[in-house]
Amino acid sequence: MPPNQEIPGSPKLPNFSDRIPDLTQALRQAGRDLTEAKPNQSYIPYFEDAYSAAHSLKGVIGILECPKEMAEFVLSLNVLLLKTLSGASICRQNKDSGEVLLKMADTLDREDAAQTSDIAELTSGLAKLSSLFREDLEHEARLKEVPPHLFYVSEFVSKKAREISLLKLNYCVVEDETRLDEIPLWRTQLHEALNSREFGRGMVVNFLPFLSPEGSRTLKVWAWVAAASHSRASLKQRIKEVMPKATLTKL
Repeated sequence: MPPNQEIPGSPKLPNFSDRIPDLTQALRQAGRDLTEAKPNQSYIPYFEDAYSAAHSLKGVIGILECPKEMAEFVLSLNVLLLKTLSGASICRQNKDSGEVLLKMADTLDREDAAQTSDIAELTSGLAKLSSLFREDLEHEARLKEVPPHLFYVSEFVSKKAREISLLKLNYCVVEDETRLDEIPLWRTQLHEALNSREFGRGMVVNFLPFLSPEGSRTLKVWAWVAAASHSRASLKQRIKEVMPKATLTKL
């Protein structure tokens, strides 16, 4: 049975167009933030937001009714963003890439977007965004710049570590203890601490929770963070303002 064919008596599935506003909003917000970002800020946090929404939409292509052309756009957008988040491509044109994402959002912002959006305009946007990328290092080469004592270094982590090197970002390690059910709140506070008028938006390079001694109700959490702050001291000061109980150490 085709994935979009209804079973008698089953609840009606939403239309693919009903999910597009989430992507539209993410592209618009990322676009606005990128156009206002300073040249020494990394594009990665903003592209991560856009990728999260695009990846979520990709997951329902085989479930909800979606025109082939729109499905191809969503898949291509995922591939393009992933190249800059874990592959060799990097983007240093914050303002220009932000304008491209804003244009995509405008194109998708319409009724029944899956059927009525201008696919040629969206495809053109993908080409423009790709033209702003340049090639850097693959994961294996990036690993050489990561301290050898670190583990669980994925392509995403080595990519952010490379950004620290390329943009001369300040960084530190944030350590703390928290309950398992409070980890989402802890991470929200960390992201808030990495968003400042002084340095814009920083990024979490890596986040790891560790099991505490048996019987303990808390977990130890460890996060490597970086930002385009004036100094490492100012980065630490900002984190302490939001998370006074956290311990800040060197990598």
